Amino acid sequence: MVVKEAYVSFDSKKTSDDLPNSVVFNYNVAAFHSDSVYLQQSWDTTRRQKIPGEGTQVTSIYYYPGYFNARLIVDGNVKKYSTVFIKTKGWKGIIEEKPVPVYLSATDIKNSE
Repeated sequence: MVVKEAYVSFDSKKTSDDLPNSVVFNYNVAAFHSDSVYLQQSWDTTRRQKIPGEGTQVTSIYYYPGYFNARLIVDGNVKKYSTVFIKTKGWKGIIEEKPVPVYLSATDIKNSE
């Protein structure tokens, strides 16, 4: 018996080169008829959000620059990856705070000397 894999699509588009950065994800997992669908921003499982299984678009906020492999997860299995590259315009001072980091301006950094 041949089992045909269900159709899955997943891609991303960042909205700017600033931080924080909203990334728009387009996806389609409707063929799975699942209510267990997640978007995970990277390897970090704490950056996972539940999304509608019948949906087609979701936005996720990235607080740090870097290169990420976002994951589309259905029923506990990674179905697709999408590369997200969050850049900055030069060096960026960041103080790690939860849930949102503090971004330092060039003036803040210069005045700290």
